[in-house]
Amino acid sequence: IFNGMALFSLGRIMGALVSWYLLSFVFTFSVITGSLASLYFRNPEVPSVGASGGILGCLGFLLVMAYKFRNEIPEGLRSSLLQSTIVLAIFGFLGNQFIDNAAHAGGMLGGVVVAAVFYSKLRPGSLNPSQPVRGLGWLSLLVLGAGVVKVAWELWLLRLGDANFV
Repeated sequence: IFNGMALFSLGRIMGALVSWYLLSFVFTFSVITGSLASLYFRNPEVPSVGASGGILGCLGFLLVMAYKFRNEIPEGLRSSLLQSTIVLAIFGFLGNQFIDNAAHAGGMLGGVVVAAVFYSKLRPGSLNPSQPVRGLGWLSLLVLGAGVVKVAWELWLLRLGDANFV
């Protein structure tokens, strides 16, 4: 529920500042970088699942936007993004036994990397993204959709294999 609320809030901001195409790409890329960081830095015997790496990637992207356009983006939004980052870091530190901080850090780094790659082309309110950005957005949606289908298929197989599955 918290991931959904965070993605909704950050997604609305990113959609208004750049485009949903870039939102889709940043989220997907950050899910991948967060997952890779989790696989590399965490015990592989401890399962980890979630969209929080992608959400932190969106936050990292927006932090770069807030820095680049500090004169154009309202102070309230900039301070809210910084406060959110600090609160998440505190929760991550306090809950390090059950929070996948590697996925969070990897996802945030992914969002910052995308922002760095697009840094010279970033413009607030760019409602008409370039053809390559649109292509990345659609490709990202396909990857996310394939992931959802894969998870649904695995759950279906699990259900078929276990009559007591709820």
